[in-house]
Amino acid sequence: MAELADLIGTPYIYGETDCIHLVLTALDRLGIERPPLNRDWYDMSPRAWGRDLLRWGKRVPRPAYD
Repeated sequence: MAELADLIGTPYIYGETDCIHLVLTALDRLGIERPPLNRDWYDMSPRAWGRDLLRWGKRVPRPAYD
C-alpha cells in the first residue's frame, strides 16, 4: 500500500489534484470504501455537497479510530 506521507506537497490543480481528489486518494490508500467521484460536486454549494455525501454510506453513532 502506498504511503499517505507522499501526498504531502502534491501541487493543487483544480479538478485533477484538488482537495476532493486528495481525500479520495487517501481513502483508497487506506483501503476505506468511498463514494465515487461526482463531477457535480464542483458546482454544488457546500450544503448541497454535504447532503449528497450523506446519501452514501451508513451513519455510525460514534466514529471509531485505531
